[in-house]
Amino acid sequence: MTTAIEKLKQKYLEEIRDAESTLQTLRTKLAMIEEVDKEVRTMELDLGSNKYARMGLTESILDAVGDLGKRGATASQVYKHIITNGFKSASQNIAVSVNGTLKRLAEAGRIERTQVDGRKVYKPKDI
Repeated sequence: MTTAIEKLKQKYLEEIRDAESTLQTLRTKLAMIEEVDKEVRTMELDLGSNKYARMGLTESILDAVGDLGKRGATASQVYKHIITNGFKSASQNIAVSVNGTLKRLAEAGRIERTQVDGRKVYKPKDI
């Protein structure tokens, strides 16, 4: 009887650990979204620039990473740059789309991703 109780106890402890891990992942994602939201609310748009008005997301991001230079830029900086320069999207989750696209481009080897002060920074790929 004690064995069944111990097994049940272990099962629930494992479920708690899994839930805590998932919760931490969600907190990290939320913090990133809040950071982007804060930057969006404080940025001043340059309404005269329409560089990305007719480009798709991937093309805009690749160009922005090049524009932002060799020192690199965070996902929120890339987001801010393309929006400031005329990128338009019907998506309400464009900041999340920018982050996902940057990750995909880095994994495909089209741009570089490094860590600077614990933050992911994206740079043009060295040729």
